[in-house]
Amino acid sequence: YIDIFESFAGQAAACKVRTEKGLKYRDPEEVQTEGIAELLKGLTLRKEDMTHDVFISYSRKDSNTVLDIYEALETKGISCWIDKAGISGGKQWKEVIDNAISVAKVVLFFSSEESNKSTNVLKEINLAADMNKSIIPIKLDDTPFRNRYDLSIYQHIEYQDIDQVLKEITTSLSYYIEVR
Repeated sequence: YIDIFESFAGQAAACKVRTEKGLKYRDPEEVQTEGIAELLKGLTLRKEDMTHDVFISYSRKDSNTVLDIYEALETKGISCWIDKAGISGGKQWKEVIDNAISVAKVVLFFSSEESNKSTNVLKEINLAADMNKSIIPIKLDDTPFRNRYDLSIYQHIEYQDIDQVLKEITTSLSYYIEVR
């Protein structure tokens, strides 16, 4: 941690300039110290920097199953966005999620007892619906959908095992994106 604090101290010192009347502070944007602009820019992930086709909405309590599917889709060349890989420390997560949904062509909603209790998952699905995104529900269990947006109108995929669900997800995604 000392290296980090020393780095910031050096950056702060670069903002001070001597004048005849003592020290004056410059606007940090004027400081051309290498690295500080990149550090500040990295606090928010902009829409323009995102290139995924699929947004994955799920409960963290279902991580084991969902992360296996995410990794398998990525291996097949399907670009996915998931919070565990898409939000690093210091990011403004609400803005990042909004941007990630707006960039995606398709939202995979992993429905389960846990995800249907999640306020954040509910917000993600409603946001995706408001943006007219294609939503593909994948039912991990028999819990009914808890969502203001009526997901029962969508053909859903029932999870039986990973091979079956990957085949069905890949087939469904091929209607919206190029799948190899």
